[in-house]
Amino acid sequence: MSRPGLHSRYRQLRAYAADGGTSVSVYNGKLYWVGEQLEGHKTILYRSDLSGANREEVLQLDWQKVILTYQPQRYVIHRGYLYILGHSSEVNGAEVQSLESLLAVPLEGGQEPAVVYEQEVNTYYESTYRFVGNSVYLEMLTKSEDTWNIVISRYDTREKTWEPLYEEKNISASIGKMWVTETGEIYLPGIQDNQAYIWHLEAGSRKETAAWETADTDVPYLLEGIAVQSTAREEIRWLEVVSYTGEHLYSGAMFPASVPGLEKDPGVTSGNPAEDYSMIFIGGDREKLVVSLFDFLGGESNTILLDLTDNLKPTVLWRSTRDNG
Repeated sequence: MSRPGLHSRYRQLRAYAADGGTSVSVYNGKLYWVGEQLEGHKTILYRSDLSGANREEVLQLDWQKVILTYQPQRYVIHRGYLYILGHSSEVNGAEVQSLESLLAVPLEGGQEPAVVYEQEVNTYYESTYRFVGNSVYLEMLTKSEDTWNIVISRYDTREKTWEPLYEEKNISASIGKMWVTETGEIYLPGIQDNQAYIWHLEAGSRKETAAWETADTDVPYLLEGIAVQSTAREEIRWLEVVSYTGEHLYSGAMFPASVPGLEKDPGVTSGNPAEDYSMIFIGGDREKLVVSLFDFLGGESNTILLDLTDNLKPTVLWRSTRDNG
């Protein structure tokens, strides 16, 4: 691993679980990540300084009890715990039975992971977790023919209890992944008939806070106070950034300037996943975006900060390769 210049603002981003999200977390001035050792089937949580120096093993996850059983998809460090977000599936004839699970294990003390949430699902679904203060918020979206059903719940990490917050069935719009503010306000993105939306959940209903025309088909992705849409336009990776109140903050090429140290242009999309960088949003707000770029062929992973106040000027926060891990 290398640290071309860890930006101080990166450490201000709050914990949340993004789609296909990174397993790297910054917590209490330390860097945490989960690594796999093929020999012996070991899955280990490591901790180091922010520079990557002074690496140590924090805990090891049991291969049979945790990895094979729950099939972790993401890992999040929050308030002294490692949270394990699992999704396993079992095929029975023509039916697929899925198990959505959330496990938690203290970083210190040598305890075994405990199951915090577990639900069997026999239809297509999407889950989103947000970690805010002493709460874990869970959004479960399930597909019902041409409509969506949504259930949002909150887990109190101190009381170890769940409470339902919101439920709605037969939603005709495509619903995306929620965002939860530091004060517990919940926002939802959506798209329908070339219109993108942001809703605020108030008194058990969705209240529209922003709407705009869009040619994109993907539901906007919510971050801290902003919605982002990234699509390909004539082989250029294009970015739209809109505030929760509908203010258009940016529209243009996502990488107008070259990224230091990258051999390929991350702003070009050829349509071939093997040749292009894959990208996910890690975090962001009205001033900055943090994205992860992964090169499947080269095995290189990059975490990039894009400055929204300076025409998306890029700063490399983190880089790792197959050679240096």
